[in-house]
This record gives sequence, structure tokens and C-alpha cells, in this order.
Amino acid sequence: MPTHKTRRTATERIALTAALLLAVVLSGCSLLQPRPEETARQPVEQELPRPEAEAPAVTEEPGRADAAAVLSGLPQRELAFMLEFQERVEAGDWQWVLEHAEENHYHELVVRTGMDEESYLAFLLRIGESFDRRIRRDDAEPGYFSPYDTVTVVYTDYRREHVTTIVEGLFYNQQQRSIDFTVNLLGDLIEMRLTGAYY
Repeated sequence: MPTHKTRRTATERIALTAALLLAVVLSGCSLLQPRPEETARQPVEQELPRPEAEAPAVTEEPGRADAAAVLSGLPQRELAFMLEFQERVEAGDWQWVLEHAEENHYHELVVRTGMDEESYLAFLLRIGESFDRRIRRDDAEPGYFSPYDTVTVVYTDYRREHVTTIVEGLFYNQQQRSIDFTVNLLGDLIEMRLTGAYY
């Protein structure tokens, strides 16, 4: 049977061991941290600015690239037609547009009623139609706008309805005034045609 003295010695040993362990742990924590003067002396690594990667060479005009992006879901044949439409209109080649009008539409409005070509283009391309329906687009402006004044064509959207692909966009003139237009493209025909609004 252990004596009182033996128990006390064992308790002292345990207390001494615990104190030593605590001292080692505490000194280890302070050993792991750098001294304040050492952190001040260490050089700060500066990250040098990296040279920016060069942009890839532009292979297309921005307007053409934007049009291709907006109309990217169209079948290739219709996309090619609409890109050519954009080029022709921006070049002022309205004769090309008239030549691609659907014959019945052209006959009804121009041949039968004697409508002038500028008015016919407004019906064919539904120019300014959002104002007629009292649906204002924020970036389209009311007022007289001749299609012949167009210098820039911007496509904004497209959708498919029955046998027609409907492409919406804006015509801009040199003063940067704009008006909305809508192309109704009969893309399933062997020779694609444009059709538009009647009276």
C-alpha cells in the first residue's frame, strides 16, 4: 500500500511533467512565429505587371461580326443572305433589295397600285412599324426616315414563324438617327425572297 509520501511524489511528478509539456508547447508557439524585426527586414516580393496578350488580328469588319453573332442560330444559307442584305443596304444598293422582293407582294403594291419604290421599301421592310403599333423601342426614333439615307444596318433579333424567318433590326443614317425594320425572309424557297406588310 503506497504511503502518503509516495502519493505526493507521484502527484508532484505528474504536475512537473504537465508544467514541462506546457512550457514546451508555449515556447514552440513563440519559436514558430518570426520576430518583428525579421519581418521588417524581409524583402517584399513585388509582382511585375505581365504584358497583355495581343488581341487576335481582326479578320472581319465589326458590324459584320456583330451581325453574325446576333444571327448565329440561322441556317447558313439564311445567314449568308442576311449578311449580303446588310452589305447591299449599307452600300445603297436598294435595287438588289427590290429584286429579291417576293413577286406577288411587289406586284400587288407597285404594279397594281402604282406605289413608288421608297414607299414600297417601307412596306417591304416594315420600316418604323413599332411606332404604328405604338410599341416604342428605346433605341428607335420617330420621324421621317428615308431608307435611302441608311448607312448602317444593325440586327437585334430573329425568330421563326411558320415558313418565314423574321429578322429585326435598326437602320441608322449619317446623323445616327435610327428607325426599326423587320425583314420577312422566305428562306425555304429555292431562291430566297423578301416579303412584307400590305396595307
